[in-house]
Amino acid sequence: MLLSLDSKPVFSNVFQQYELQSIRNDWSCDLIRFLPPLQTLTDALCKELGRDELKLQSKVLELCYSCNPSENWSVSSAPMHNKQSEKQSFDAVIMTAPLCNVKEMKFTMKGSPFLLNFLPEVSYLPLSVIITTFKKDSVRRPLQGFGVLVPSKEQQNGFKTLGTLFSSMMFPDRAPSDLHLYTTFVGGSRNKELAKASTYGNHRGGLSVGKAISSGCKAADLVISYLEYSSHDKMPNEKPC
Repeated sequence: MLLSLDSKPVFSNVFQQYELQSIRNDWSCDLIRFLPPLQTLTDALCKELGRDELKLQSKVLELCYSCNPSENWSVSSAPMHNKQSEKQSFDAVIMTAPLCNVKEMKFTMKGSPFLLNFLPEVSYLPLSVIITTFKKDSVRRPLQGFGVLVPSKEQQNGFKTLGTLFSSMMFPDRAPSDLHLYTTFVGGSRNKELAKASTYGNHRGGLSVGKAISSGCKAADLVISYLEYSSHDKMPNEKPC
């Protein structure tokens, strides 16, 4: 589908080579970003295809393969809140969907059911993303670099987050010039219950926004302190002999 479009006008305002190059110089691996945001790409595709050709907020119910060259596939779908299905024919189908959704679909080949028992079981771990901003004049020491990952052992010290990205340090245009923006990740295999916890106020068994960013900042401070002391051949809290 992408190859059938005139890619130059679609991508000319999306990829900025100078920024990609600058990121490659700063980091050992390639880090790709979109300017303007990624929605620019989907909006351009929607415009090229036409809104009548897109079925948004719909669920695929059944896919049938008939081996007929003119109508290889028939796809049955229905709006999310409507049980009335619609069937359309296509010569080819490209599917990108989570396995949990694929297993809910019905597949037939030449009129006979096609079993999907060969698909593996995949566990999708819950994850919450907390976005926080702080005024720059309220941050004592800006956190430089990519971010911080919190090792699992640090849970015993009260660090319940998986890590925090210093988003506005990597991409300054992600936040107003007078703000720092941080992205904190909560949940995963370590703390599944926290991924679904409320983020409002102080409460038991949950994780407030303040606690989430505090966890990431404390971990970052420990790393910075360790590096500063190590550069002087002295560990934190180490007493001279």
